[in-house]
Amino acid sequence: MSAGIVGAGVAGPVLRGPGGMPVVDGTSVSLSHTRRTAAALLSLEAGVHVGIDIETLDDGPGLDLLAGRIMADDERDGDGLSVVERLSWKEAAWKACY
Repeated sequence: MSAGIVGAGVAGPVLRGPGGMPVVDGTSVSLSHTRRTAAALLSLEAGVHVGIDIETLDDGPGLDLLAGRIMADDERDGDGLSVVERLSWKEAAWKACY
């Protein structure tokens, strides 16, 4: 199944690209979701890549395990942001780059 991007002036289907990322000609699209919330970010400007990530602010038992697999030690320390916030920043940046 495919769908166009409503209200964005983009014609054509939304396709699955490498790694499952949404692909629409001439745009950069990023999607993220939790159990209850979904978000989308779209750029129509050529060469501008976007990334979005949303996370549940939960310091559950799996958070340290996930952070240990995704983040370097120095990325988990300090700067006034929680580990969940730092994970979300990193995920959004990764999506914008790839």
